[in-house]
Amino acid sequence: MVPVACWRLGAPGFAFDSSFVAPAFKDEISKLGQIVTANPGCPAALFGHCDPVGSDDLNKTLGDRRVIAMYALLTRQVAMWAGLYDNPQVGDTWGTRALQTVLASVEDNQGEPYYAGAIDGDYGSGTTAAIKQFQPSANLPATGKADAATRDALFAAYMDWLCTPAAGSQSPSPFKMDTTDFLGTGKLGDLPKASLQGCSEFNPIVLLPASEMKGSANNSQRDAADAPNRRVVMFLFQKGTNVDAAAWPCPKVKEPLAACKKAFWPDGEARRQSGEDLREYRSTRDTMACRFYDRFARRSPCERGLASFRIRVYDLGGVNIADAPFEATIGSRKPIKGSASPEGIVTLHDVTIPSQITVRWGLKPEPGDKPDLAFSLEMFLTHEGLAREEEARHKLNNLGYPKEDELSENVKGFQLDYGHLVDPALPVDGSLDQDPRTYQLLQDVYDECAQDIRNTKPI
Repeated sequence: MVPVACWRLGAPGFAFDSSFVAPAFKDEISKLGQIVTANPGCPAALFGHCDPVGSDDLNKTLGDRRVIAMYALLTRQVAMWAGLYDNPQVGDTWGTRALQTVLASVEDNQGEPYYAGAIDGDYGSGTTAAIKQFQPSANLPATGKADAATRDALFAAYMDWLCTPAAGSQSPSPFKMDTTDFLGTGKLGDLPKASLQGCSEFNPIVLLPASEMKGSANNSQRDAADAPNRRVVMFLFQKGTNVDAAAWPCPKVKEPLAACKKAFWPDGEARRQSGEDLREYRSTRDTMACRFYDRFARRSPCERGLASFRIRVYDLGGVNIADAPFEATIGSRKPIKGSASPEGIVTLHDVTIPSQITVRWGLKPEPGDKPDLAFSLEMFLTHEGLAREEEARHKLNNLGYPKEDELSENVKGFQLDYGHLVDPALPVDGSLDQDPRTYQLLQDVYDECAQDIRNTKPI
């Protein structure tokens, strides 16, 4: 199995315990269209993955549902989405929230979304009015009730909306794949072996320390750090690649997971277990249990070339800002907007290294007010190959001493702020080299940032 291209639907990620394809995936699906178009005749396979929280059986079911949702979207099989909606499992319930999200995305003939209310799962007057307004566009009676026919029409419209490229694209038509574009080609309505499979939690790309995996099932910071594992990956293989379904080691979706374990490395169970330290597949190559998947995933930038970062956003007093609005610009990518966690942590996923990030954030606004992004920081994600002074400039910048200022002034500020941690007699002279303790202290403080993030209390 030789992959020639890949695509990963990760961040902004599937919501915890959810298979619903969120509007934020729209740009990523546009990228998939470009990849498939650039590799004609290369058969595809979809793999759905979960994070390590929960049992294997639960996660196999959830991984199956996620990959079914993506396969149905790409091949426009509305009935499969209807099946996910009608049959909630393992906490994955689409329900009214999904319908509200669809209505807030699909536009009427005036270019306005049908729904502008809160995505709160309450089938109230606003949701009823939006359904009633949508139904005539699908040649349905304007009852305001989301019956099966209305849901199917909504799902079909939303699928096309998700797969429509951005304005100005060379191919403005909605992107779509056929079942024959996949390995193990099946007919419409089938879930063919090799075309799609759910891999449960067997192939994580991030393993948090065991100490962070303990505790309550409702742990927002852990769930955010685990988000890279909640993903669907598509591999495109060399032209002419054919598979024997009987020999394909992955079980079909909705089948028991025993066949997954038959394809494990001899130490597969140990590979997928958390230890004392954080492990990331991109650097350790020892987190995936399945040797079949691991052998071609390790050749792929979708699984080994990206990283995730947690950034603490704080006020002028250095205290974390809970739920802070933020905007992050990563290289040339479209800015990412959102809110920090209740702990004041912004988590960014799928960042290509090396890269720079500019983050703007502000205090949580009052209801009805627009966010005021009063704070800004440019961050450097790699320091390899830099001269000593340039490395120090980057690290001091990330700690809050702007690179635009004189290096000596930043060093002096750092010595004043942190010198007491090692020796009150440490000189405050703005020099990295006069006293070797200054440079070593900078390395130590920078390396301990992750611990600082975990221990700083939010507002």
